[in-house]
Amino acid sequence: LEKPYSIRALRALVDAASKAAPRGPGGQKALIAKLVQSGAPDRHMETAFQSKRRLSDGAIIGYEALLRIAVDGVSINPEAIFEPRVDLDTQLALTRAVLDDALRLGSALRNVGKPRTISVNCTPAILCTPELPDMVLEALDRWEMSASTLMIEITEHAAEHSFDVVATAACRLAMRGCGIS
Repeated sequence: LEKPYSIRALRALVDAASKAAPRGPGGQKALIAKLVQSGAPDRHMETAFQSKRRLSDGAIIGYEALLRIAVDGVSINPEAIFEPRVDLDTQLALTRAVLDDALRLGSALRNVGKPRTISVNCTPAILCTPELPDMVLEALDRWEMSASTLMIEITEHAAEHSFDVVATAACRLAMRGCGIS
């Protein structure tokens, strides 16, 4: 699209998107099922980065890694991927890929003299898996990043575990130096 966007161009974009989007309650479910059946969910994703800015002067102080996923060119709502109906192995594979992309960016920023905090979203269910601490530490080692550069942001998804279990899981990472929010 050329800027400024004309009304005609915007309408064409909306029309094209609405034709491609699956209709009805099963639309996202069908796409997620296809994603899971692919056996390699990380091949259908990319990580986008949103800057985090200091309010007082607008300076960039960090980046948040955001999952973007599509099957057959149709986007899937990332929140739908992290619902209980999607198997934990798929969720862990996508979390691992986002974490790796996030730390790759953090490493690149550090290497050019602009270190920044990188945030990665994490559901309470993923946070409570026994695999997460090792996954985080391995990624930090792979990219030679300090744990203090990583912020794990616990999402608002319904916790399948008690507050104490989620808090204990968060402490496992905080004790290793990761930020938790």
